[in-house]
Amino acid sequence: MLVLEYKKFSLKENNEEENIQPNNKINSNIFRNQYNYIPTKDEVKETLENFKKEKSFYFTEHSILELINIENNIIVLNIEGKFFEDINVVFSEVTRYILEKYAGILGVNPYNIKSLNIKSDDS
Repeated sequence: MLVLEYKKFSLKENNEEENIQPNNKINSNIFRNQYNYIPTKDEVKETLENFKKEKSFYFTEHSILELINIENNIIVLNIEGKFFEDINVVFSEVTRYILEKYAGILGVNPYNIKSLNIKSDDS
């Protein structure tokens, strides 16, 4: 069997940049686990409360660790205040704790939460 492919030929200069379509779709595959499970806000809040109980030696009365939102498979946390350890140690521990619980479904980036301009929906 012989298959011929027909391509339109043009003498005009082909500008490849004009043919590139922007990638505007949200990547729904970011760090998905094998079950494609995304935890709810309540589940993550409960996980953070468990972390605070299990690792209470990190926290002072001036420590803040709270869930801001879950967007596009990324869990956004607010972590600030005074801790008994360096804040980077606490950040890495809570990240590892969440990753172990939810099998790698989140992207983790240390942002200054005030510069993110995230609107929280408390639904």
